[in-house]
Amino acid sequence: MMTTDELATAVLAMVRKRDHVSFAELAREWPEHFRDGPLEIRSSVAPNLVIWVGLSEAGADALEQMKIARSRMSRRARRWSISSTAARSTIR
Repeated sequence: MMTTDELATAVLAMVRKRDHVSFAELAREWPEHFRDGPLEIRSSVAPNLVIWVGLSEAGADALEQMKIARSRMSRRARRWSISSTAARSTIR
């Protein structure tokens, strides 16, 4: 199993190599982190809009690390949040 840092590094390498990566591509590459987990990504602008379902804690943490790094460069990165699919509570 990959650590959060290893997963974030691997996802970033995939993005850099392909230029654009969808959540479906992440789910195919790492199903245990982006398909089979209990968390989801929701829009923070429209909270009823679910962007992706199936993140693991490590997958969510890896994306959050990337989001924090990107938010230093862009405001767009702050327009989504990760929530539990069961409890629907936002993870901060």
